[in-house]
Amino acid sequence: MTVYVDDLWPWPGPVAPAARRYAKSKWCHLMVGADDRLGELHEFAERIGLKKEWFQNRRGLPHYDLVASVRKRAVSAGATQVRCTQIIRLCKRDPILQ
Repeated sequence: MTVYVDDLWPWPGPVAPAARRYAKSKWCHLMVGADDRLGELHEFAERIGLKKEWFQNRRGLPHYDLVASVRKRAVSAGATQVRCTQIIRLCKRDPILQ
């Protein structure tokens, strides 16, 4: 299994109430490849201190949102760094198969 993180970028829209303290932070995504199991993503996320309820399964792109400090933990734990455009190709899932 490969876990990916993309580039940090300013959050463009509204922020959930639980994340308001990070509203002005840069964010990225933590995802697994389309052929990998989501259970492995959840195990990796737990190892770096994320809660499963933070998981998002939107538009066939299941992911966790990370701020810069958590991205560093993910990379230290073995996540592969890719560009935003690459992560979409690597991780897009067919929503019909979900």
